[in-house]
Amino acid sequence: LAELGFGGAEAAAYDKALQAVLLGARELRAALADRETRERERIWRTRQQVGELDDALIVDGVAGAKNVFRRRVEPDTSIGDDPGDDEAARLSKNGRRAHPTRLRFVFDCSGSMYTFNRIDRRLERLQE
Repeated sequence: LAELGFGGAEAAAYDKALQAVLLGARELRAALADRETRERERIWRTRQQVGELDDALIVDGVAGAKNVFRRRVEPDTSIGDDPGDDEAARLSKNGRRAHPTRLRFVFDCSGSMYTFNRIDRRLERLQE
């Protein structure tokens, strides 16, 4: 904090704000880490000729279909497709294009925030 030119009062205010949001920040980090883990989780690829018998396709198997198995694969692999084709790697589990997750934060910096802070402490909540 000395590098930023904070004095004793600013350092105390910073520590107070940090303690107020520390738990929420930890929870957000854990939620983002959990989402990243889920994106790398293996998925079931259905209608395969080899693998584990797919219970949803038993009737099709009795009728003579050969593609009644399922296998666990990495979500970015595409079985039976050209290995040089990156189209399958760009698709999410449901077949839609996978976009990066973006978070946008919008802050109200108007004068009313300072004015109404006396009434409902909205500026302090925003800083936290």
